[in-house]
Amino acid sequence: MRYRLKPLVWVAWAAVSAAALLGGKNVFDSMSMDDHMRLVEVRDFLNGQGWFDLKQYRLAPPAGVAMHWSRLVDLPIAGLILLLAPFAGQHMAEAIASALWPLFLFLPALALAAWMAKRLGGEAAGLTTVLLVAVSIPALVHFRPGALDHHGIQIVLALAACAGAMPNAKRWVALGGGFAASLSLAIGLEMLPAIAALLVASGLRWAIEGNSAARSMLDFGLAFGAGTATFFAMTVPPSEWLAPVCDQISAAWVAVAAFSGGGLALLASMSARLQSVKARLIAGVAVSGIALIAVAAAFPNCLGDPYAELDPRMVTLWLAHVSEAQNAADIFNNMPEEFLAIYAPAFAGLMLGAVAMWRASPEGRMNWLAPMLLLLALFGVALWQVRGAAAANLLANAILAAAIVTLAGNTGRARIRTIVALFAISSPALVLAGQAIGAGLHAANPARLTVYQDGPGACRRVADFAPLQRVETGLVVSFVDNGPAILAMTKHSILAAPYHRNGEANKAAFDVLLGDDALVQHAIAANRVNYIAICPGGPERINYERAAPQGLVARLSNGLVPPYLEPVAGDAAEPMKVFRVRR
Repeated sequence: MRYRLKPLVWVAWAAVSAAALLGGKNVFDSMSMDDHMRLVEVRDFLNGQGWFDLKQYRLAPPAGVAMHWSRLVDLPIAGLILLLAPFAGQHMAEAIASALWPLFLFLPALALAAWMAKRLGGEAAGLTTVLLVAVSIPALVHFRPGALDHHGIQIVLALAACAGAMPNAKRWVALGGGFAASLSLAIGLEMLPAIAALLVASGLRWAIEGNSAARSMLDFGLAFGAGTATFFAMTVPPSEWLAPVCDQISAAWVAVAAFSGGGLALLASMSARLQSVKARLIAGVAVSGIALIAVAAAFPNCLGDPYAELDPRMVTLWLAHVSEAQNAADIFNNMPEEFLAIYAPAFAGLMLGAVAMWRASPEGRMNWLAPMLLLLALFGVALWQVRGAAAANLLANAILAAAIVTLAGNTGRARIRTIVALFAISSPALVLAGQAIGAGLHAANPARLTVYQDGPGACRRVADFAPLQRVETGLVVSFVDNGPAILAMTKHSILAAPYHRNGEANKAAFDVLLGDDALVQHAIAANRVNYIAICPGGPERINYERAAPQGLVARLSNGLVPPYLEPVAGDAAEPMKVFRVRR
């Protein structure tokens, strides 16, 4: 980036970072469940747990639970803590690293979005994108201080992979894009639809342009296939290379990458023989079909529902209430005031981007292909689960800026229309519109139910876990949401946590939290539980009480303590209530 764009990226990044650091709350208080678990995983790594050993031994002890996360994300965070600890102490080093790492990631995300918009619509589009992204609330949530989970780096890698799939004379850009796609796959599978869209974009551009696009497709495909195999060897022990695992990088996904990357390379090598667009399309479809059939036949178990094995209670009492797991219909029904901010940018980006792409020259049209297919994939994911909306919004800002600037023209009146359109689609304007919608719905129906997520007694702060910090270390049964925070903030072990691999322990925890006295005592004894910790002001308590009005949580929340439990003395104002199991 040259001229005004590069300085503006730095200024916008500095402004967003300063606002986040100075205006936010305690970094540990701002962490989500997965952020806490990532911190626990990093601590265990720094304390000597092996590179290949991803088991969380304090979750469902004594066997523990092998996490499906990647050490590749732990590594830079652990490096920052190691670097800072001699000067700031361990606790402060963790706090600083947890605050800075997400902000470091925001810089390349901002720069890549601006670069992409500049390629599509010129420098004005790049400048506008910087401003739109800097205020994009759905995107910024994954770059806030404390956001240690892998979402931020996955967004950066998706943008980098998209850049590599766009037309570019520099080979390293295509190689870097394929490498970014492979790293994304190694970190987690949530970007699999996005990677598939970029592979299709690379192949489709080759089908249209022929030999002129062959080199970049070859580079992208080989880098993706080779990079995936390399990261697999780096992060999976040889003893597990043939394990039939589908929720993390494994032989199944290495096979997918090998077939996909190798297929692109094979097609590129056939460019001289395939002279027409029709011939190249037929060859591409044939190679893709063979690859899909081969992988599906070899690994059919990876095509099923990833939530199929969850306890039904986990689905109805927890997963159904997790905001990032909601689909578009759920968001519209439960949180209509947030619907516009979440979905309008991506939808508008697809519509206006399609018009701009159609009006572009044949050569310019190819610049739009990869970003548009990527946005389509991310928007589809967001419609299924809202967790895909952050990446979709960030990319949509670049596409919207380029499309609006391109379509509006350069006259004085056109510039005014451009400014108005960009403001109307900006995140602050959509948030304000959503609040107005929410206020109107409430005025029309004051009794309308609203989603309850947090509150003074929801146990979201570090200080809320003080009652557990004062008691002797043991095994705690608490709400699913509380599990990772208990691991991060105390020395205790836990039974319930929001991870599908923890299925049996979660079942046992629900038996304790929802059962009658006979079932509760049986589950406590079978799992050697020491403490029950509940938050009567938390949203999970409401769900549990509705499901089991006579269950343990409902009774404890109403002050009815069974004889096999005793309250742990504490401040009555503390939101967490702890009960010791009598032996």
